[in-house]
Parts: sequence; C-alpha cells; structure tokens
Amino acid sequence: MADFIVEFTGWCLYVGRSVNPNGAGVKLVLFIPNDTIMSQTLKLGFYASNNKAEYEAFLAGLRVTFELQVKEISIYYNSLLVANQVTGKYAVHDPIMALYLAKAKKPLNKFTKFDIHQLLRMKNSM
Repeated sequence: MADFIVEFTGWCLYVGRSVNPNGAGVKLVLFIPNDTIMSQTLKLGFYASNNKAEYEAFLAGLRVTFELQVKEISIYYNSLLVANQVTGKYAVHDPIMALYLAKAKKPLNKFTKFDIHQLLRMKNSM
C-alpha cells in the first residue's frame, strides 16, 4: 500500500469515486504519519455526472482532513480533470465546474503545505 506514496512522509490522502446507474460514491483513504490508515466510503445522495462526482470526492477528502486539523497533506487522485484544474494546469470552461473549483480552492488555502498528484486509476484501486 505505502509504495504509492511518492515523496511526502506526512499525511497522505487517496481519493476515488465511482459512478454507475445505481448512483455515485466516494472512497477516501487517509494515511496518517503514525502508520494509521483511515478509510471512508460515502454514497452521494444525488445524481452526479463523472466530473461532478470527481469534485464531490475531492471536496469530501478536504472536509475530512479539515476536521482532523491536518496542516500539511499530499493528495493522490486519479482524476486528471480535478488535479489539473486545481493546480491551474487546465482552464475551466464550464460554469458548474468553475463553482466546484472555487469551492475546492477555499479549503486548500487553510493548509500550510499541500500537493496534488494525479495517479493512474489502477494505482488508486484501494
């Protein structure tokens, strides 16, 4: 499991999502520096497109780390869209995605240090 952690030795958050005809869900796995692993699965209570579900998953991870008062975090995510929009590599053209991006950036400002790594889906399978 820990072989996916690249350079950061502090808190690491892995975020994933799934969308199917039965609904959308979010999976969060948080690696804590004392070798503890926390895992949470959430079902979204509303219809969400792939992109909306990607942002909902990211926001859920930020809420969890905020509640735990994490100050420095590495986030690993298989969403190319979210990872690149949040880091500014991709422009946002859709007004709904722009709202999601603004909602995601607000809590990121509360971290003293964060980085976001985009993973291949098969490397984020836990």
